[in-house]
Amino acid sequence: MELRDVLNKLKDMGKISEQDIIDIVGYSQEMKDLATALHTILCFKNHDDDCTFYREDVYSSAWKEPAHVEWFVLAQEFLLRFNLKEVDGLAAVSSAVDVIERCSDATLFIVMKYLISYRVPLSETHEEP
Repeated sequence: MELRDVLNKLKDMGKISEQDIIDIVGYSQEMKDLATALHTILCFKNHDDDCTFYREDVYSSAWKEPAHVEWFVLAQEFLLRFNLKEVDGLAAVSSAVDVIERCSDATLFIVMKYLISYRVPLSETHEEP
């Protein structure tokens, strides 16, 4: 049995929590990058007042701060929803960012309008429009 399987079994038994594992092992750089990328393209909050993600970056404990934890959880949900590994999830988001960056303003407006129109929290199941 691999270490990951042992940890999952202990977690399922309630002997340890996800946070216990993270406190010991920490977040992988791929997951940090994925959470940051998702925040960059999906956060619509005012970053001067409402969103603390970038302000938390100055702390050595940034990935234990509320906004970072929130986006890390969303990154995990993203991977689970689309059945992706960390590296594949980061590649998919990076590709989406590349496409958005290459769009003209008019095309980007249409794409964003579509995405916002059908925006559904990652934790909910939905059918394609």
